[in-house]
Amino acid sequence: MHRIFAHHEEIAGDRVIITGQRAHHMSRVLRMSCGDVFVVVAPGGQQWTAQLEEIDSEVLTGRLLHERPRSTEPSLHVTLAMAILKGDKMDWVIQKATELGVHRLVPVMCQRSVTRIPPNKVSARTKRWQRIALQAAGQSQRCAVPIVSSPRPLGSVLEEVSPVSIMAYEGESQKGLPQVLTDPSPSQVTLLIGPEGGFAPEEVEEARCRGVGTVGLGPRILRAETAALALLSMVMFRWGDLGHAAAASLECPDMPDEHPE
Repeated sequence: MHRIFAHHEEIAGDRVIITGQRAHHMSRVLRMSCGDVFVVVAPGGQQWTAQLEEIDSEVLTGRLLHERPRSTEPSLHVTLAMAILKGDKMDWVIQKATELGVHRLVPVMCQRSVTRIPPNKVSARTKRWQRIALQAAGQSQRCAVPIVSSPRPLGSVLEEVSPVSIMAYEGESQKGLPQVLTDPSPSQVTLLIGPEGGFAPEEVEEARCRGVGTVGLGPRILRAETAALALLSMVMFRWGDLGHAAAASLECPDMPDEHPE
């Protein structure tokens, strides 16, 4: 069933008004017609089953039939601070991290980053990444869209890390995830993943000074995109909801009103 994320002003009573790219996608790409059923998700996480009633050019009107109480959001809020990768690898990480339940994604500029985004293209690239997160959230039936921040230098990210923060570092031979994941379940976690060439030694030292724990992910060297999803999966399995049976009737938590077109 198709899923749309609506703004507050688009829901009035038992009606939802859909405009812009979402309306175009539903009418022109999916070729939905009057009578078709879809899911509406509000910024606060409420969900309804809705029925399409009217198609007028680029504006669609739907009627809210009944509320859907089930939540798909983890109680653990994970921020993935990911070094910007070349090609479409960054797109892939954002898509898969969204499916796994990440709360926020921060593209990071590191010393060894191969990809450098020109200043005049930062806004467009960030919007593209946010659209990918939006599409992945709909596909995976989430009731919130992860926030994708504008690219930031690593030093700026390290100033705002969660009390529980983990940096994947191939040079760490003393501590692995089994030692870290024994801690009591936190409510927020920051995960830091370096670029193709890894973090520079001074970046690792700065992170440690900020209280970030460095961990090795095993005896094999993983690509950056593999390391990101492996670490996220293990954290979501231990402290989040990955691998758990689906709950039948939970309410969605309040989320920021940041649902892009």
